[in-house]
Amino acid sequence: MTTPFLGHDSSGRSPLTAAVSTVGILVRYSFYLVGALVLGLIGLAILRVSSYQLTRTEDAAAFRVAVPSLDRLGTRGMVVASRGIGRVDLRQYGQVHGRDQDLTVALVLPPANWLGETDIPREISSMPVPRQVSGRFGQSFWDLETRFGEVRAVDAVFYADGLRKQCLAFLSRFTTSAVYLKGWYCEADGARPSPHHVACLLDGLVPERPLPSREADAFVRAGAARGPVCAAAPVVQTSDPRGPDPAVARKASPYAPRRNY
Repeated sequence: MTTPFLGHDSSGRSPLTAAVSTVGILVRYSFYLVGALVLGLIGLAILRVSSYQLTRTEDAAAFRVAVPSLDRLGTRGMVVASRGIGRVDLRQYGQVHGRDQDLTVALVLPPANWLGETDIPREISSMPVPRQVSGRFGQSFWDLETRFGEVRAVDAVFYADGLRKQCLAFLSRFTTSAVYLKGWYCEADGARPSPHHVACLLDGLVPERPLPSREADAFVRAGAARGPVCAAAPVVQTSDPRGPDPAVARKASPYAPRRNY
């Protein structure tokens, strides 16, 4: 049985040839579209990564920690910046890979769209120094009181050049979004750092140079003008003093005596 001839289109091609040509064009342009989307996603990923790359500036750190016991450790400061993180004034006392105590404090001026961060491990991992070491964070938290405001701390262990150092990592809970504080303090003798001692170290922060942000500079200087305030207390997890939900408890133990809530 022969297939009837259906004629030619306006260009002189048979319908079957025209259909195959149309499908080929659709497939070709679909590949072009997918390729453009993939290149666009790669470009966005590159821009996002590059926005978090820290670049060191020639500025000096705008603060210091005025605690006499830190003087013997030696100090160095730097200022780094990126579009995704903002400006970071970093001050180090001692070395995280040394056998002695060390304190690292970062005063951060975040970007304008920053809404606040509460994840201490994530904030510590974004600092330039900890990339030299590995570590882990514990589950013991403390609330530190300073004249600048509240600071949350968590126990941590850093491993560097064969050393195992007990540390406290911290992240501020200030009442402003213009500036925040983060960093860590490690002991030298293998003992756990005292949260009260760390609170007093942070309370000794004093500004040395104006910060680029007027709001951040005013907040830091107002805190530094207050009297010393340093205290620490473990974070107490809240729970309902009445116990579990009565309805849930009744389903779990239907024959238990009723409780008067």
